[in-house]
Amino acid sequence: MESSRHNPFAPPRAKVTDAGANEPGSRIKALVLGGLVDVGGSTLIGFPLYIALQNLSGMSGAQIAAQAIQPSTSIFWLNAVAGAFFSTLGGYVCARIAKRDELRLGLLLGSVVALFGFLVGSATYSAVANLMFALIELAFVVLGARIGQDRNRRTAVG
Repeated sequence: MESSRHNPFAPPRAKVTDAGANEPGSRIKALVLGGLVDVGGSTLIGFPLYIALQNLSGMSGAQIAAQAIQPSTSIFWLNAVAGAFFSTLGGYVCARIAKRDELRLGLLLGSVVALFGFLVGSATYSAVANLMFALIELAFVVLGARIGQDRNRRTAVG
C-alpha cells in the first residue's frame, strides 16, 4: 500500500477546536435561562414530590400543602433542599452562558428570583420569614454564579 494515500480511519491532522467556546454569551439569554432553571426546576420537582408524598403517605394534597409551609416538617426541608439546588444551578447556568460579569449577573438574577419568591410567599409567611427565605434564595443563586465564574476561568486558561 502506498503511504501517501488517505486513510479514512486515521484521526484528523488539523487541530480541531470548538470555535467560540470561550466567547461571552448574551447577558439576557443567561438571565432568562438561569431564571428558567431556578424557578422552572423548583416547580417541576415540586409536582412529582407532592404526588409521591400523597401516594406514599395517604395524605390529601391540602394536608401536604399545609405541611410544606411548616419549617418543622420534613416536607418543608425536602422542598427547601430542592429549591436551593435549583437556585444554585440557575446561577451556574447564568454564569456559564454569560462568561463575563458573572457575579453581577448572579446578583441581578438572584434579586429578581428572590423578589418573585417574596411576592409569592407574602400570602403564606410572615414578612420576616419571607425576607429570610428571599435572602437565602439570593445567596444560593450567587453561589451558583460564583461556581460558574470559577469554571469559566479554568476553561479559559486550559
